[in-house]
Amino acid sequence: MALQNTSYTDARYSVLGNVGRDLYNITQVNSLDHTLLKLDPARMDASTRSECLPGTRTDILQYILAWAFNQSTEQRVLWFHGLAGSGKSTLSTTIANSLQEQGRLGAFVFFNRDVEERNQSSNVIRTLAYQLAMFDARIAATVAAFIEATPRVAYSPLRLQFIHLLVKPLSSLPMTEAPVVIVLDALDECGSADDRKALLAILAAESLHLPHFIRIIITSRTALDIRTAFRSKPHIHVLELDLSSNNNIEDISSFLRSRMEEIRVANVSLPLAHDWPGDATISALVARAAGLFIWASTACRFIDGHDPRKRLDTLLRHAINTKAESALDALYATALESVGRWDDEDFRADFCSIMGTILVAKNPISDATIDELLCLDRPSSHTISRLGCVLRWSRTEPMRIIHPSFADFLTDRLRCGSDAWYIYSPSHNEQLAVRCISRLDAVLKMNICNLTLMPSSVKAALPEAISYACNSWIDHICLVTEGSDAVGNMLEKLLFEHLLHWLEAISILKKSRTTITSLRRLLVWFHQHLPQRHRLHELVEDASRLVQTFASSIEEHPLLVYLSALPFTPVHTLLHKTFIDHDFPCIVGGFNTSWPPLLQILRGHRSPVRSMVFFPNGTRLVSSSDDNTIRVWDATSGADVLEPLIGHRRSVKSVAISHDGRRILSGGSDSTVRLWDATTGIEALPPLQGHTDRVYSVAFSPDGTQIASGSADQSVRVWNATSGSMVCGVLRGHEDEVHSVAFTADGRRIVSCSSDKSIRIWDATSGAHILYPLRGHNHGIRSVTVSQDGKHIASYSFDRTIRVLDTTVSSQSLTLRIGRGTPSLALERGGVARSVLFCPDGRHVAAIVGSSSNRLCVWDVIAGAQVYVSAVLKPMRSLAASPNGEQFAIGYRDGTVELREATFSGENVPNSEAHCDGIATMAFSPDGKQLAWCSASDLRIHFWDTQSAEESMEPFEGHCNYITSLTFSPNGKLIASGSWDTTIRVWDTVSGAETLPAIRGHTNGVMCVEFSPNGTQLASGSGDSTVRLWSATSNVRIISTLRGHQHCVVAVTFSPDGTQIVSGCEQGFIRMWDITSGA
Repeated sequence: MALQNTSYTDARYSVLGNVGRDLYNITQVNSLDHTLLKLDPARMDASTRSECLPGTRTDILQYILAWAFNQSTEQRVLWFHGLAGSGKSTLSTTIANSLQEQGRLGAFVFFNRDVEERNQSSNVIRTLAYQLAMFDARIAATVAAFIEATPRVAYSPLRLQFIHLLVKPLSSLPMTEAPVVIVLDALDECGSADDRKALLAILAAESLHLPHFIRIIITSRTALDIRTAFRSKPHIHVLELDLSSNNNIEDISSFLRSRMEEIRVANVSLPLAHDWPGDATISALVARAAGLFIWASTACRFIDGHDPRKRLDTLLRHAINTKAESALDALYATALESVGRWDDEDFRADFCSIMGTILVAKNPISDATIDELLCLDRPSSHTISRLGCVLRWSRTEPMRIIHPSFADFLTDRLRCGSDAWYIYSPSHNEQLAVRCISRLDAVLKMNICNLTLMPSSVKAALPEAISYACNSWIDHICLVTEGSDAVGNMLEKLLFEHLLHWLEAISILKKSRTTITSLRRLLVWFHQHLPQRHRLHELVEDASRLVQTFASSIEEHPLLVYLSALPFTPVHTLLHKTFIDHDFPCIVGGFNTSWPPLLQILRGHRSPVRSMVFFPNGTRLVSSSDDNTIRVWDATSGADVLEPLIGHRRSVKSVAISHDGRRILSGGSDSTVRLWDATTGIEALPPLQGHTDRVYSVAFSPDGTQIASGSADQSVRVWNATSGSMVCGVLRGHEDEVHSVAFTADGRRIVSCSSDKSIRIWDATSGAHILYPLRGHNHGIRSVTVSQDGKHIASYSFDRTIRVLDTTVSSQSLTLRIGRGTPSLALERGGVARSVLFCPDGRHVAAIVGSSSNRLCVWDVIAGAQVYVSAVLKPMRSLAASPNGEQFAIGYRDGTVELREATFSGENVPNSEAHCDGIATMAFSPDGKQLAWCSASDLRIHFWDTQSAEESMEPFEGHCNYITSLTFSPNGKLIASGSWDTTIRVWDTVSGAETLPAIRGHTNGVMCVEFSPNGTQLASGSGDSTVRLWSATSNVRIISTLRGHQHCVVAVTFSPDGTQIVSGCEQGFIRMWDITSGA
């Protein structure tokens, strides 16, 4: 009878055979054992090896075991590889123990670089043969026979060992045998790459000749030689451990929770909470582990000291020289030593350059990008391929270090302990900055991707190296600690030659908004490190304003940086003077001479913007809208910081921000008050309910502990900002809707205003009235605001006044009247203030004033004088001031938000009452020196000199109804106007005299008029649905009436050769006419 069911234990080597079967013929077994010991196997003591925590790594364990027992697969070998510290050895031990319990573990060999007998490839096959013989007596008999015939088998070539000690003995078993699994762990620690070369070749090639029931599971780091040996072999299944998978992250979390629980129980005398150290701390540890179980395991051992609380705090503070770091340092040193080429000067130099670049790069980059930027003598892959044990890298993936602590190890000379490994980050950062600038200087040009202006054509891509250089050169420059002349010269050359080319490239990369912030940082760096380069400062200052002002255009299409942004850049700026070119469009006569107050436009809301507030540090802006959403913007770049905050079911009327910037408060037409986490955008409390009508206004107390809300239900409510409970009873007293609430600077009082024409002051704790209702306005009060120093209260009303109260004497100290009675405002009849606020200096009050046409106005409340009035703006709904007082945010009826400089010097705009109703039509003269315009209600034609921005002549008068259209003749000597009075008039642009009698013929208002290219004819379109062609000479006459439109004709134009007319009606139909035939 064969020894098929024999089981035994080799106590000397701690190897267990299958347990639970009959034991017999001990004498024969002992004899075999004596022979088998001639193999001189390596001792494999698995008694101290750790297994996976129960319930963790289940997905990968099940996958591997399923592969091992799948007899239909032709794959003999499974190689699963991963980074150093990713838990491969723990997995292999768990797999081996599971297989042993099932009686299918043939051999378990685990390598260790620090144990001589376990790091020599010459021992591997002999050790496998010995363990397999211990597993099955039939294998033992065959192996023993070979040993007896070849006493020096231990010294024979590895290939012969493999054939005679493994292939032949295993092939002697029946082909119906159940799977027998061999586990080889940490193969990368089996000597150097040269040492294991022969072993790898045998495992890769000869394993194909093993019986089909043999399975070999191999684990290792991703070493180049192992990858090269095993890849593309059909009988080898390759599996990579995914450190970023949710399962892996959850397993590390479970491991940490289990170990922390053990530590807590073991330190029962310490006052540790039942859930110590808490979810947040576990999450912080998981994040630091970066998918590496070795980090988690080492960290737990470190924490388990005399006082785990202090140990944990130390670990979370990233303190150096801890035992946890020492363990990792030893691991990293071992990994690097295994590369084995540190005596090669070229290898050391390449390693330093490449690894330094990887460490300072702002995002992971590929080997191809490193090659293009660094221009080394050898491909970076030649070096990188030897560093698979410490780098995550493939041909299709960028390079990443295995763990952040590895960067700490390399950049600390004491920790890494070798100059060959030490990376001095500042020098590598400067080197990469220079390389990026050099590369951009070499390749940037106008229209680098040969785009057209068709929107569908913006599908270009830049090479990875150029993309990285475009995105990151400023980041690297701003980390350079000393600005040398060489760096300054490179920067001047790049920016004065390629600034616009770079902006084009950034637009292609869809990163235009990022330049707003990066250019501001670059300007600060210039002031600190290159203070004498004044022209460079000026150019970058202009560039910063350019990308803010024209962000939307540059984002829309890369070529618009030349075709839209540059032409409208102020003509006296250095940027315009440097880059304007005859090949680019230009504004005849120039545009602005200097930058206007407008900084940028934020788009996102779909309905009027009702309320805005800046974060306390000024970096962000919160806005709310009738579209039921709240948005959080970056106040510098204009980018969305969060997804829209959605919760209110109707218009969001008011927003506020807590003093620490951590919470956003909102009130809406759905009668609720809501509190949001400003970081995540998640509601921090359930909706605060109690109001029975629209919530018009909300406010935080200065310390953030209380919330006040005012509602159309005529009440004010005060809430606890932590619990959401009411602080006191409902504050009642107003007899109409409460439109606005505000806390005083000390937080002790609440100020409210109402449509009942009164302002009331309440005790914020008790809700009691303080003083009597403050009255003075003749109509309902829309808004109230308190200065930061608490000395003044300002209110505005539908009675067209803003009143400022001195809180120290509780009496009205100043009334600012709005309307035609204030000469400096020149606003329309019925002008009202829509929003009012105190500027942070406490001295100035700003307000939006107007109805269909709006202005931003600022008053000095001390002097009682108006200090600023803006140009007429589109209809506004809300206003906010930045904490430093340098910016205004304006919310518009169309849903846009504008950021503007808070300048208190008046804009250079005409100040005419005729302009107060908005512009109805305008036209530039052919030479661009004059702009003609008409307002919606004035019946005169006005002229600006575009250089001085002043009216250049007396207005032309003659029409008796609204003027709808203006057009200059091609030579600029004449201007024609069309009007609702059904006439067309032609004027001499110098004298202002009419050159022809009023042209009559249309039976409804003239909506459009146009000169022919030669100036001898006029085309007009009318509400009577006709297009008419007129002679524009002294013998005025109608040439033809073109009929076909069914609705009002709103646009006409001539073809360039003057032979055709194109017209369009208000229903969107376009017709083309032949002038000669009228067809």
